Amino acid sequence: MRQLNAKRFSHLQELEAHEIGRPHFRLSNPLAMGLGDFVIQPEWDYYGVAAATATVKQVLFSVPQNQPFTITGGSTFTKTLQTTSMVQANRLQSPERLVVRNIAVYMDNSMSQSDVAKMCSQVILDFVISTKSFFQIGLLGKLPAGGGAFAQQANVAATTVAVMSVVGNGLPTATAGSSLLGPGVVTQGPTGQPDPASSFPQIDGVLIAQEQAFRVTIDPTLAAHIAAAGFTTAAASGVSALGIGVNAWVYLEGTKARAVL
Repeated sequence: MRQLNAKRFSHLQELEAHEIGRPHFRLSNPLAMGLGDFVIQPEWDYYGVAAATATVKQVLFSVPQNQPFTITGGSTFTKTLQTTSMVQANRLQSPERLVVRNIAVYMDNSMSQSDVAKMCSQVILDFVISTKSFFQIGLLGKLPAGGGAFAQQANVAATTVAVMSVVGNGLPTATAGSSLLGPGVVTQGPTGQPDPASSFPQIDGVLIAQEQAFRVTIDPTLAAHIAAAGFTTAAASGVSALGIGVNAWVYLEGTKARAVL
């Protein structure tokens, strides 16, 4: 065995007897590599338009918490967890990943009935990861909230004019929503065996990978059937169905993988 040279270790700090076996500060990343903490956890963001204001196209998941956001035609406020789950613009914080299995749209229950109806029938939603669209739909009403308060009321005044109050986007059941899941389709070839060329795999959701950019676009300006350039929200009034504009949240629901510390 080659004799050790004391000079080779002269740059190292000496340990005192009481320091042996004790934990020391380390400069390495404390995350457990290759492991994930899996939870059922959505990502959400907010679409807002003031009363008596023309609605416009907005790109969601681009303004994170603690950043200013201006409601179209309204005030500016600082985003919090109540309005968005995002802590980075258009990306999950590393090393998180999310398998999106459902898209839901929740609208403020105190919105005007006419504004709820127009949001349901005149808005296009587009879910994009990187530069590819993974879900696009021309009627927001096909994406029920899947939760929240719900009520329906009819009051007939002395003038026999019925005043309707309907709140909520679909029944508030956990099973409501637009699922991104789908069963596989296996077709038979000429020999009676499964034909891989024409079979389709089972769809278990859409993956937002680590550091992958994503966004959801809400666009009410393309309702060609009424030649609209974005409907104008109801004006504020003193009746039961207040004109408060549009307060809506888009939820990307699914399974999230987080870091194990």
